[in-house]
This record gives sequence, C-alpha cells and structure tokens, in this order.
Amino acid sequence: MRYRGIAAAVVVAASLPLTACSSTADAATIAWIDKVCGVSVKLGDVFAAVKPMNDEPAKVKAQSVSESDARVTAIDQAVSDLNALKKGPHADSEKYVSPLVDMYTKMKPSLERARNAIRSADEQDPTAVNAALATIDKETDEVNRIRSGYQSVTIAADLADAEGKAANCKKLPSANKK
Repeated sequence: MRYRGIAAAVVVAASLPLTACSSTADAATIAWIDKVCGVSVKLGDVFAAVKPMNDEPAKVKAQSVSESDARVTAIDQAVSDLNALKKGPHADSEKYVSPLVDMYTKMKPSLERARNAIRSADEQDPTAVNAALATIDKETDEVNRIRSGYQSVTIAADLADAEGKAANCKKLPSANKK
C-alpha cells in the first residue's frame, strides 16, 4: 500500500505590516528583533523537515510520530523563547512579540491532535495509519488557517527599520513580500 506524504511543510512565520515613517534603528533593537525573527526561522525549519514516506505502516508511523513530536516541541520552545523576548529594548517590543505568541499558542492544539492521532494508530493496520495521516492533514490545514488569519500590528518606524536590517527577518518568507 502506498502512503501519501504528509503535506505539513507549513511555514509558520508571519509578517507584520510596518508604519512608513523614516527613522533609524539602534544596534540593540536590531539584535533583539533578529532573535525574534530567529525563533520563527527555527520553527519554520522544523515544519519544513518532512521526509518522504515509504510503504511500510510501522515506518510511516514512526516517522510521523517523530515529526509530530518535533513540531509540538518546537512550538513550545518558540512560545517560551518569544515570551522571554517580550521585554525588548523598544517601546513596541511586547506589541511586536505578543501576536506571534498568540498565533503559535493557537496552533499547538492542532499539532497535539495530529500527534495523538498518529501515536494511537496501530502500526500493523495500514487503514489506521492512513486515517491518522488524514487527521494530520486536517490539523495541518487548521494550522495554516490560523496562520493565514494572523492579525498583524502596526509598529514604530524604527522597529520596522530594525526588522529590515536583521538577518533572520530577511530569511522569513514574509520578507520577500514587502
């Protein structure tokens, strides 16, 4: 039986529309925002690390459990790292970070449901493994819906300038849309 690959290469990084005033960011703000964007870059890397599936249900389950565990762990770590970055060097630091924390926190239950589905599937039953993969696909769609519904914020121009100068922010898919 052929198992379809999990379409879970979700990029969970989000963009923040920025104000258009001119200003220059200081080095501390650039370094701080680089760390914030780095959290999303690392999370995106975990989500993009989907390997091709083979034909054996036990191997499909093992790989899917491993990937699901990695995603839940990465979301937890991202939320923890971002919460630690809320007190940044800029007046808008918390305003910039909080929506990302909220978005990632809302994604976690879907990732946990996906993980639970594949963990509970009987690895000897191809139908059960396929059903679990369908649940993973459904929950991945929910994660994408949450990401697409992300509410961005308007921030000060010097923070926008810092985002434009930070190396990790330039790695985010949203950086190419500006």
